[in-house]
Amino acid sequence: MFHLKKNPTKKKQKGYIGSFKLSSVLLVMGACVVALAGCPKGKPEVRVEIASVGDTMAFDKKEITVPAGSRVTLVLKNNATSPVMTHNWILVTEGKVDEVGQAAVAVPAEQGHIPIHPAILARTPLSRPGETVSVTFDAPPAGRYEFLCSTPGHYMQMRGIFIVK
Repeated sequence: MFHLKKNPTKKKQKGYIGSFKLSSVLLVMGACVVALAGCPKGKPEVRVEIASVGDTMAFDKKEITVPAGSRVTLVLKNNATSPVMTHNWILVTEGKVDEVGQAAVAVPAEQGHIPIHPAILARTPLSRPGETVSVTFDAPPAGRYEFLCSTPGHYMQMRGIFIVK
């Protein structure tokens, strides 16, 4: 038969283990607080304004650049006065402007001249002269994209480059 001896350092070990657990918890909590304090809340927000140029088929910008990972609000101001000059703004994958613009011809104004197309990444509603419309979307991955107005016949002149850096 054998006897177990009490460990005289048991209290120290228990205290050490307990303080180690507490230290670990505090260390993890502190790291979380530091990490959260150093990070912006949510995605950076970017506001982009673009407008039509009078009664012409032209945007006032040919190129727009936004940071990758941002939340973009694009505001389109239709500066036309002629009732036939409706405009919208559509973001598409690069190389798809003509395809989307041609598909829009078959879509009536009541549907915003916006075709159902897989290349469309973001779009505003159709704006009438004097109106301002907007769209909010997450910037696509870094790269080059294109934008257009899909009112029939406009895409040939109302187009530009959208760059995400």
